Amino acid sequence: TALPIFFTELMAICADYCIAFGRTDVLFGALYECFRDNSAGRAAFLQRLEPYILADKLTSLSPIVLKDFVEHYQNKRKLESVEKCLLHLDVRNLDIHQVVILCWTHCLYDAMIYVYNWGLNDYSTPLEELLHLLRHAMKAKKVSEADRNTGYKIFVYLNYCFAGMGYPSGSLPRERILLVKTEVYTSLIARHTKDALEDEPTYPNLRTLLAFDAKEFFNVLSRAFNGDEFSENRVDGLSRQKIINILSALIISHSKAETSLEVIAFFVFLARQVAKHGDQLEIQSSMFERMIACVTEPIHDSSHEEREQAFLDLLNAGLFERELKLKEYTEEKLLLLAENADFYRAQQCLYERSRQLAKIVSCYMRDPARKMEAFRFIHEVMSSDDYVEFEREEVERAALNSLQDLVAIDSEATARLILSDFAHDIVEVVQRLQSHQTVLYEFLQGVFDSRAGYSVSKSDSPPPADVHEQYIELMCIYHPNAVFAYLRRCDAYYRLEQTLAICDKYRVTDAQAFLLEKTGAVQ
Repeated sequence: TALPIFFTELMAICADYCIAFGRTDVLFGALYECFRDNSAGRAAFLQRLEPYILADKLTSLSPIVLKDFVEHYQNKRKLESVEKCLLHLDVRNLDIHQVVILCWTHCLYDAMIYVYNWGLNDYSTPLEELLHLLRHAMKAKKVSEADRNTGYKIFVYLNYCFAGMGYPSGSLPRERILLVKTEVYTSLIARHTKDALEDEPTYPNLRTLLAFDAKEFFNVLSRAFNGDEFSENRVDGLSRQKIINILSALIISHSKAETSLEVIAFFVFLARQVAKHGDQLEIQSSMFERMIACVTEPIHDSSHEEREQAFLDLLNAGLFERELKLKEYTEEKLLLLAENADFYRAQQCLYERSRQLAKIVSCYMRDPARKMEAFRFIHEVMSSDDYVEFEREEVERAALNSLQDLVAIDSEATARLILSDFAHDIVEVVQRLQSHQTVLYEFLQGVFDSRAGYSVSKSDSPPPADVHEQYIELMCIYHPNAVFAYLRRCDAYYRLEQTLAICDKYRVTDAQAFLLEKTGAVQ
């Protein structure tokens, strides 16, 4: 154990002095030869390089040291450490051919991309090589976890290039950003790969990514299409229109089902592009109709939320009102499409235009993700000056007609709503719920339970005594063990004689005793 410690300490001294005097040639030459003759010395030397590299104190290694460095960490099964170090080295000072071979041999794809990008100013070759690996695995129908990681690494790489960022970190030089984007786009939509065989289908790179994960591919492309280079036509020979036309030909003309994952992902993507850049795109009426039909397909699948958002984007963009060729999409037709697809936010958007507030309440209540928003909306209408009296009356009727559903969503929230905005209707509320005793009990719990935000003790005008006593009676039926504690806590808000009669009727003995004691009948 003493010998490795000795070599480690000696290596640190040698490295510090050589780095300080700018003599890494000595460090990687004569000094390394001395350490290399002893296995412990060689291991200590190579391991001590890592902290210097990660701290950017060493930015290059000699070919021999680099080769031994990789072999050492490979034997220790720590190739991820090698990759981290390679990302800190100045690849221009390395034997690039050697590094590329090392990266491919050991599947160090991040480092491989880094070497091509920063050493060779080549951004398309690593993309094409990784796509080739993925395509081969998919063709053999043997996609491993490593292959899937490669596929998603491609998406990350594309995101970085389209955002003008260096991979896996840093930023591209400003003067290279447009060149990089053009190079990557050109590679991505290439009609054929380099050295393609005769039977290779057209646009193999696009086909590979669409088959791997169409949804994620279109997410990447959506972000890319937001770039200024498209709006300003700065990418030679490329436009949103051209790429969309290629994708349309690939997906639509060869798809066997209108609701396949690829088709849905494409039409969601297309709808969002039309909403954002409709004035720069030419979409045929037949294609637009297919897009709307697919986006509003009345099925509940994993794409439901995204399809609704795409439809909502189209509505908010005002496209249906602007385009003459879309005049057939009347508000009634759009509303029918939204209703059939259970697009509650889209329905709300259309109802807001015509100020059908009661139907907006219904939209909130039927939307599983926004049920609680119904309480906020009702309260807003009842308390805001933005609404006129007849609109408040409309919403009040809608709320009272939906009492059972509101209580089912949240009984306490319903109670708070009634007490804050419809206190004058509380007797009517109780009457409406008489035929649904469990629902009535839940509602009254929200009204009277002191744990609720708006209990009787906090209300300026408590409900009538007979309503309170009905709550106590329902408590005797459903939770008799809770009656005594409740009576003791809220003794100022019920009538003794009537409440005692209720407890006698249901034989809640501890509550009876408590009430008798209050009346003075202790015997």
